[in-house]
Amino acid sequence: MSTVARGTVTRDVGPVSVTALLILLLLLFSSNNDLVAASHPAGQSVPTVSVERSSRALPAGIRTASLPAELDRPASAALASPAWTPVELANNDSGPGGLTGAMAWDAADGYEVLFDETGTTWTYRAGTWTSLVTSTAPSPRQETAMAFDAADGYVLLFGGESGSVVLGDTWKFSHGTWTNLTPTLKATPPPATDAGMTYDAADGYIVMYGGFQTYSSPWTTTWTYRGGTWTPLPPSKVIPSPNADVELTYDVSDGYVVFFGFWNDSAGRQSTTWTFRNGTWSSLNLTYAPTPRQDVDLAYVSSLRAVVMVYGRPTDSLGRSDLNETWTYSSGAWKNLTDPALGAFPSTLPGMEGPLADDPVDGFAVLTDPGCRGAATYCGETYGFPAWPVQVVVTAGHGVLAVNAPPRLGGSQSGGVFGSGATGWFFEGWTLPLSAQPAPGWALGQITATGAASLGAGGVTVGGSASLEVAFSPYPIVQFLVRPGSCGPITFDGTLEASNGYDMNPWVPGAYTAGIRACQAHIFAGWSGASGVSVSPIASSPTTVTVSANGTLLAIFEDYPLVTLVVVPASCGPVTFNGSPFDSQPPYSPSPSVAVPIGTYPATVSLCAGRNFLGWSVSGGLVLESVNGLNATVSVSGNGTLSASFSALPPPPITGPPTWPFILLLVVGVVTLLLLAAATVLLRRRRSQMVKGPPPKPEDPPFEGPAEVPPPSPEVQLW
Repeated sequence: MSTVARGTVTRDVGPVSVTALLILLLLLFSSNNDLVAASHPAGQSVPTVSVERSSRALPAGIRTASLPAELDRPASAALASPAWTPVELANNDSGPGGLTGAMAWDAADGYEVLFDETGTTWTYRAGTWTSLVTSTAPSPRQETAMAFDAADGYVLLFGGESGSVVLGDTWKFSHGTWTNLTPTLKATPPPATDAGMTYDAADGYIVMYGGFQTYSSPWTTTWTYRGGTWTPLPPSKVIPSPNADVELTYDVSDGYVVFFGFWNDSAGRQSTTWTFRNGTWSSLNLTYAPTPRQDVDLAYVSSLRAVVMVYGRPTDSLGRSDLNETWTYSSGAWKNLTDPALGAFPSTLPGMEGPLADDPVDGFAVLTDPGCRGAATYCGETYGFPAWPVQVVVTAGHGVLAVNAPPRLGGSQSGGVFGSGATGWFFEGWTLPLSAQPAPGWALGQITATGAASLGAGGVTVGGSASLEVAFSPYPIVQFLVRPGSCGPITFDGTLEASNGYDMNPWVPGAYTAGIRACQAHIFAGWSGASGVSVSPIASSPTTVTVSANGTLLAIFEDYPLVTLVVVPASCGPVTFNGSPFDSQPPYSPSPSVAVPIGTYPATVSLCAGRNFLGWSVSGGLVLESVNGLNATVSVSGNGTLSASFSALPPPPITGPPTWPFILLLVVGVVTLLLLAAATVLLRRRRSQMVKGPPPKPEDPPFEGPAEVPPPSPEVQLW
């Protein structure tokens, strides 16, 4: 028994019962507004075309110019076939991986539901796969049948196989919860694996056909499910052969169920297309149809308005001769879209079946490819279909065109950057922003959309295969520089072009007005033009710039003049310059040097106690315009020094006690010294006489009687 799993896929739109219609309306106006809005191209607001690194709109004459003669215009027949393209996932490609399973679009909840062979339930919405943790769930299984029941408003799952055991249980999935319906059912189909199931919107019920319990005895009964009840249809005169591998889908455009690709032991593989309508099977005898195969994936894709069939196996299950084809069915006719030249399917992807279901919100069918056989490199990828080819034609060497799909998948499904002859693949109905990136010396001339594409407010809207023709026109490139880079920006033709020194834009040859803003602590020194850019006059702002070819416009700034303030002696001051006082000795508060623009400034100095102000002096780029005592007017044209000088200090005054006590003390001292000197002289004389003896006596006079002797004089005591 084969254990290769096949995902059963369904679609559930079209003329439905009142209940189904209410459910579909609920989807459109439910709380999933983010998804509905995200899928609406008109809601996007992006520039139609932008020129890389340019903030200036190009002249209308250039934008509407005809394509250059050298543009290579292939006689492009619009590429007609859509393709599969990998979907860039928002959660870093985290998804079901290489596991098989069954998948259906849950219209009530607004996402894809996938139940894989491990028993894990996944949801897919807007580029994100999410693994759900549920309290109850069907057991792990393969080859199960699953579809959305629009009448009852939930996903229905039946049967499958687990190892060698064929299952016959019925489950419903609603709002993230699984419920086993088997105990409540009055009747139930027999256990079956590999049956086909879809919702028949015309008849308003689930249809299930085929499957088997053993390869030698496939089921032939058609079952319907509505309102929680399984009902077998009575045998019909016309019925598909007993089938062990069935794939059903509802064709919304044609209004009936389609069935193709089956197999059983007795009949082998067949190439008959069957329809089911009003409870009756019909066989279509088509002259052109896919070759006999089994294990196909079948789903109605709303954006393509057709049934899509992919994969299939023409040999026995052990041969693994998997097909790599994509077919569409519409209005009773099959069409083979497989064309390696168009890249309709990655050639390295093994043609192994995986679950497939339509996603009407994102606008494409979702395919998860298990593809894990042999040297497969696309194992577990998520693909979208249809993606339409958009060919880009540009003038070789003159630039490229960036085409980007809007972020509708949670990621940024990027179209990439295209040169001449490149082809991108984009989903139908998406509006793609465009960004022209011209080569140096060129600018965008015109973009023309042909085929199933149109240019509008959001960019180009893809409705099928198309081409974009891009023309570039020669434009001189002006490089804007400011030195130092902290100054600027340059204003060129009324637009700010450079704020830090480097910016390049295309310009039509001609004359433009350029200006530069004042720069703090710097002086504008002038302009400089190089190559195809000339400036006159060079020392003024604004000025006139002539552009004739690629070139450079440079604005040059120099530092402000530095004025140094000096006071002699340093103890005097401060000097007030241009209204601000500056100290002349440490700690300076503020510094005795100031940078100022060229100009004339007032200066004054404070009086200095005990000194006379001698005057002002200047040096370097300073000139005294006028002097009025302590005030001066100074003209500054460059670095220089401004000095204020004061006279030297007089001798310090004598200070002490009052004068008269000092004079009295001086007189007493002098008199004392004089008396001591006189006494010393007298003493010395006295001592001298005593050493020599008394002087000789004169002769005695005649004795006339005794003479009266005077008393001796007292001796003076000097010390």
